[in-house]
Parts: sequence; structure tokens; C-alpha cells
Amino acid sequence: MRTLDQILPAAEILEKLPDAQFSALCSRNLPEIVRLKAMTMFELGITTWHAAMISGKFNVHPNMLGQLVDRREPNLLKHVSRALNRKVLFDISYRYATKFARRWSRGLRR
Repeated sequence: MRTLDQILPAAEILEKLPDAQFSALCSRNLPEIVRLKAMTMFELGITTWHAAMISGKFNVHPNMLGQLVDRREPNLLKHVSRALNRKVLFDISYRYATKFARRWSRGLRR
């Protein structure tokens, strides 16, 4: 299994982009992850719902979350968890880098 540093090698990125700043979000930052990656979180929710329906282990109507799906609700995973009466998200991590441009005053480089 790969470690996060193998997937996003911070040291190598910092060599090439010394102004890069890394941020990491985890389960306790879930609302922020949903805000930043709304479509990804919706897709995670719809995939989880689909897997649950295919398994046949849940006695719920397959279209009960239809309105949420139609509007691409970013918090769909939370609704899936409630509909299934089961915890479906145990851990999540979102790590990203941003590069801030250095600003110089008085007509120097920008």
C-alpha cells in the first residue's frame, strides 16, 4: 500500500516549487472537504448508494434519495448513511498544495 508521501511527494514538490504551501484535511474537516470537493463527495455518495443497492442487503427503496441525486447533493454520503442506518465513512484525507506568488513593491517583479 502506498503512503500519502508517495502519492503526493511534498519534499520533491517543494524542491521545484519552493513557494508551495501544503494543507491537509481529515474526517473532522469533512464540511470543508465537501465545500472544496463537492462533486467528488457527491460521486462518493452515489457510488456508496449504488453498491448498497447492488448488494441487496438493505431493505430500502432504491429511489428514496432520488431528489438528492438529481440535484447532485454534495452531502449525499451523509444521507446514504442515514438511509442505510449504517456508518459508511470511516476515514478520509484530502491533501493539496497551493502556490502563492511573491509580490514585490515599487515596480519590481510581480
